[in-house]
Amino acid sequence: MVNILEYTLSLGDKVSDKLTQIGIANDNQLATWINVQLKKRS
Repeated sequence: MVNILEYTLSLGDKVSDKLTQIGIANDNQLATWINVQLKKRS
């Protein structure tokens, strides 16, 4: 159980770091980025 928690926290840190690297600091920016990604895939 501890390993799962450690993995989850580690994954959260990695995602947070990646979002910061691409300049996403709030929910509005994240929503905009998601929309761009969805349009790019269409």
